[in-house]
This record gives sequence, structure tokens and C-alpha cells, in this order.
Amino acid sequence: MGIGMSEIILILIVGVGIWIAPIFLGYSLGKDRTIGGGVGLILGFFLSYLGVIIVLLSSRKQQPVFYNFNTPTSSADELTKYKTLLDNGTISEEEFKRQKARILGQY
Repeated sequence: MGIGMSEIILILIVGVGIWIAPIFLGYSLGKDRTIGGGVGLILGFFLSYLGVIIVLLSSRKQQPVFYNFNTPTSSADELTKYKTLLDNGTISEEEFKRQKARILGQY
């Protein structure tokens, strides 16, 4: 018995899947790395799994680091800050009263 048509189709589907997989892997892994998605796709297409290994060897993109410099302050600290601004003439008396009411919860 030889190989039938259904076996040939199955072998073709598996073979194409094995050939296409590194192309998608190269793109999806490359877009998060300095090499880029397009280069990863090309490496996956021409070099197959060796291209995926090259993509994996490239460094990852640096994610921006966000720092939160807002330290929680007490109501007294905020009032002192606004009083200093009032004394320096930076803010008006009305602005100071508005901020004082906001801080003390007297909207």
C-alpha cells in the first residue's frame, strides 16, 4: 500500500505549518526586541528556526520607567506650602482661601 491523497495533504499541511511557524515567531518575538518585528519576520522567513534563535539573542527593548515623585503630604504640610506662597505674593488671598477650604474639606 502506498501513501494516499489524504496522507499527502496531511503531510503538506504539517510541512507548511512547520515552515510558516518561524516566520510568525520571528515577527512576534522581534517586535518586543531591539531587532524589530520586520527584521524578525525576514530572519524567520529566510533562516527559519536559526533566525528565531538570532531574534531571541537580540536584547529586549527598554521599557520606560515611571517614577511617582508625589509623596503623600499631610493637610498641615499643604497649608504651610500655600501660606508660604501667599506670604511670597505668588498667590492671592482668594486662592489661599480656596485651597485652604479644599484641603480642609469645606468645598
